[in-house]
Amino acid sequence: MLSASENDRIFAEAVVRRTTYSNVSRLLHHVHYILGDVHGVERGLDIGGGQGILSFYLATHGANSVVCVEPEGEGSTEGVTGIFGQLRQDLPNGNRVHLAQTTFQEYDPGDSTFDYIVTGNAINHLNEPACIDLKTNKNSYDTYIGYFKRIYD
Repeated sequence: MLSASENDRIFAEAVVRRTTYSNVSRLLHHVHYILGDVHGVERGLDIGGGQGILSFYLATHGANSVVCVEPEGEGSTEGVTGIFGQLRQDLPNGNRVHLAQTTFQEYDPGDSTFDYIVTGNAINHLNEPACIDLKTNKNSYDTYIGYFKRIYD
């Protein structure tokens, strides 16, 4: 089993090679800032995961299974699922990450449960019109409360 720093190195080199991150230090700072301590994560869900960077980090650090929900085309950057596929091949535990190419609203986890859920820079894309007037429109507020309840449950 590799050390956490060795896992970081392997992960970061692959991501910098395949994505727009310009250096390892910036990437790792960003990932650590968003995810914090991921020790002990078994099953992860990454909502609006894009290229899967956060998903692959979880898998690289021991998660047995991670689902990356990314509907490429629903407000995301074009081509992210292609990069996802490249990273999946490049990383030692890439096969632990699965892409659900759908919206969060349409995603059906079945009987699956998750002990770690993240959405990095995507929460506003769940419903952009509702997000705009979230503070002033009760229906928009209730829509987002419904999303958060679904995530919590």
